[in-house]
Amino acid sequence: MDKKLLIIIEAKRIKGLTWDEIASVTENSERCVVIDLFGQTTMSHSEAEKVGNLLGLEKETVDALTQIPIRGTVVLPPTDPLLYRFYEARNK
Repeated sequence: MDKKLLIIIEAKRIKGLTWDEIASVTENSERCVVIDLFGQTTMSHSEAEKVGNLLGLEKETVDALTQIPIRGTVVLPPTDPLLYRFYEARNK
């Protein structure tokens, strides 16, 4: 689990909030907000600030909510044979 998610879950626990209560400060559904907070999608700056204020998050964590997520793992060189060929061709 990444550091940002651990901070968010701990803040949620300390404040005794539900995901629905957190989502209520945004214009999105509970499902969308949970997906945003788990780092699968991004929030707008205004939504991230609202959630950050509610949870008492530091600016660094709030800013991370607006960043485009990196999904999967990035291992170089790739271990998949096809991806390795692309990697090999690109780096010649």
